[in-house]
Amino acid sequence: HRDLHSFPTRRSSDLLHRAQITAIESTWVAISTDGHKVFGKTMAKGATQDLEYSKFAFVHAGNAAGVEISVDGQPVPMGKQPRLRLVELNATGFRFLRWSNDDPPQP
Repeated sequence: HRDLHSFPTRRSSDLLHRAQITAIESTWVAISTDGHKVFGKTMAKGATQDLEYSKFAFVHAGNAAGVEISVDGQPVPMGKQPRLRLVELNATGFRFLRWSNDDPPQP
């Protein structure tokens, strides 16, 4: 039988969180992870964008109703309104922030 203690344990600060963004309509999306802009363009309907972050990420969606976002497998309720939406993804899930064209101060 295997000794489970022989595997190196990763500190929680080393863990990467994973998110996926799926465009259900053609939608402009900008993403930054841990303070670095990694993506910014119009996603075609049906396109997906995966991202990883350790502490936080910001997702700017030009049409909240046009994107589906999941964080570590949990869906983010973006709503049915075709409006601008800014979402902070963090170590415990997500929160909605007041819209800003730039990233807000780092959490």
